Amino acid sequence: MLNSLERVHLARRAGRVTRYHQHTLLKTENVAEHTFGLINILMIMTDRQITSKLLMAAMTHDQGEYVSGDIPSPIKHGLGVEFKDLLNTIEDKAMHDIHGGTWEELSEWEYLLLKTADNLDGLLKCIEEKRMGNYTIEFIGDKYAEYLEAQLPALGGGPAAELVRLTLNEWHWK
Repeated sequence: MLNSLERVHLARRAGRVTRYHQHTLLKTENVAEHTFGLINILMIMTDRQITSKLLMAAMTHDQGEYVSGDIPSPIKHGLGVEFKDLLNTIEDKAMHDIHGGTWEELSEWEYLLLKTADNLDGLLKCIEEKRMGNYTIEFIGDKYAEYLEAQLPALGGGPAAELVRLTLNEWHWK
């Protein structure tokens, strides 16, 4: 087991992982910036009624990427179950190195909110890039949009679905 200072160093290293490294971006983003955005999205989606389990999951969901780097979720889903499972095993072990364990399992609703907010933050990044004139990001943005459109029925009504709809409308308006 690593000592507490080594674990803090790993957590800080995880926050500096560059996202979208395979794309040309006008403004780079790291895991720490993404996590901040994700937590704020979840607070808005839940009308500030975010559970401690969901908050902990959001804060740590990408920390294992300090060993794997960032692979956007639409790409992970497209590479098949075996690859995704192997990657999750590697990242779970890395997160275990930082936190010494795993968090409580999320309910189905919490997991849906986390995955939706994660993809929503990705789509918002793509919208920002397009606004600055970067259209090379459209492919990944379309993948995020496709995922979010598929989640809308499960979200029902309420603030989560409203935020997804508004963001999708902004993405599709060209």
